[in-house]
Amino acid sequence: MMPSKQATTTEIRNRTLTFSSNFCEGSTASDTVLVYSNGKSRQVLPSYSGKTRNVYLIDLKYELPDSVVSCSGTWISNFKARIPSGIDYKYYSDEADVEFPRQSLYDTLFLATRYDTTSGESITIGSRMTALHVPVRITIKPKKDYTVTRNLGVYRVEGRGYDYLPATWKNGKVTFSAISLGEFTFLRDSIPPTIRPLNINGASARLKVRDDLSGISYFEASINGEWLLMNYDHKSGVVHAERLDRNKPLKGDFALKVVDQAGNESIHHQRIP
Repeated sequence: MMPSKQATTTEIRNRTLTFSSNFCEGSTASDTVLVYSNGKSRQVLPSYSGKTRNVYLIDLKYELPDSVVSCSGTWISNFKARIPSGIDYKYYSDEADVEFPRQSLYDTLFLATRYDTTSGESITIGSRMTALHVPVRITIKPKKDYTVTRNLGVYRVEGRGYDYLPATWKNGKVTFSAISLGEFTFLRDSIPPTIRPLNINGASARLKVRDDLSGISYFEASINGEWLLMNYDHKSGVVHAERLDRNKPLKGDFALKVVDQAGNESIHHQRIP
């Protein structure tokens, strides 16, 4: 069996941190690691071993390590606090505050946070894999200066995409609710939604709408200046007209306006003969 491509890996289950590391060169399953907590260090022997890796188990109920040092390198935990479940809890820091309602957590959360300016500005609060029963309230304290306009938004990083989160800015801080933890960042959306006609005639009006960043906020349609009922399929992104009078065809000047969460708008005009 070849060594893992990742020299070290970590996983948290219940209250146990599992730290896995490749064997050190020229040694065996007796390799120790150094666990640093609150300025102190201790040597930890493997709890068990495989053919090429040692596995170390650390009980987070008694110890929140700052880092673990092995021959494969140093792992920084970024642990900040233990958040108990079943109570109201407020976490405070220089970068962000988080309010955990009584029913938000299913189990104790070993909270890790990380502030990053590698690309823009972002802060990671826990993991998006952590299950939340009800939303938490997050207040981020940006260190960079922002001109607050409607197109400036808070987004949770979702793989290669972003999830827009309605937020309120006040005194240089931004507050929002989130049903998932994870990485949060600030982006400006200045690109209006796209509208692509699919089928527009006297019988129906079908158009595909899309917004690549903040998402669709609302849309409105009219025929000859009169409001026209439209249905929206979120999965396909298709809006289509529903005639209130089946005996009256769609005819005349049709218009559809689509507005995204950042206030950008697009309008499609078309004459239906």
